[in-house]
Amino acid sequence: MRDFWTYIGNGKYNVGCDGQTVYLFDGQGSAIAEFKGLIYAYDAAISPKDDIFVVKSNTGVLAVYSFEPPSLKMKFRFGKTAYAHNGGVCFSPDGSELYDIEELDYGKNALAVYDTSNFSLKYKYTPPQNHILSGMEYDEATDAYYILGFIRSENDLRYFIGKLSGGEIRDAVSISEREHSFYDSYLSLKTSGFTKKRFGWSHLFYMGYDYDTLKNTDHTLAKLWAYYHGK
Repeated sequence: MRDFWTYIGNGKYNVGCDGQTVYLFDGQGSAIAEFKGLIYAYDAAISPKDDIFVVKSNTGVLAVYSFEPPSLKMKFRFGKTAYAHNGGVCFSPDGSELYDIEELDYGKNALAVYDTSNFSLKYKYTPPQNHILSGMEYDEATDAYYILGFIRSENDLRYFIGKLSGGEIRDAVSISEREHSFYDSYLSLKTSGFTKKRFGWSHLFYMGYDYDTLKNTDHTLAKLWAYYHGK
């Protein structure tokens, strides 16, 4: 098997991203299709409807692909910068919306929500100045989205976790730099399908964490948020 940054599946299909090519396999790992045309594309997400998947490039481009037939449905640019925040992309539980953390300019980003019927922009949440969104995750048990981020100041960085509610981040609490680094890296590893390549380049590897232990332990943003709220 090729060394992928991301390798995820839904039982019937598997999607692999090596940065330059998007690969589609069947559930047994046999190749079905290859898609080129994206560069620096490391992250993917599969719709809960199992009809489409998206791949995100850190050049500020999102590509939408169909499983049946295997094809590129559309590709659009969401950012003008040379580097757009990678990761931070997930579908709503019913597949009707796509949530994407998008870098608009250096030191400024936003959370965009797209209607997956045509990928028109439904709304965009732009955080206060110097607030940077670094990761997000939907939690089925609480039916809520949790946001990880940090705040830049002249002298330091302050880290936080909050809950997305009413199109804004609410009930945010401060967390430590180590907690932010762990959960940001773990979330990236988790959404990649726990690929060895992603782990080898993550902070978790350099912090001395064991790959198998991480893969078999579910760390969620919901649990971190609940811990600080005494729940």
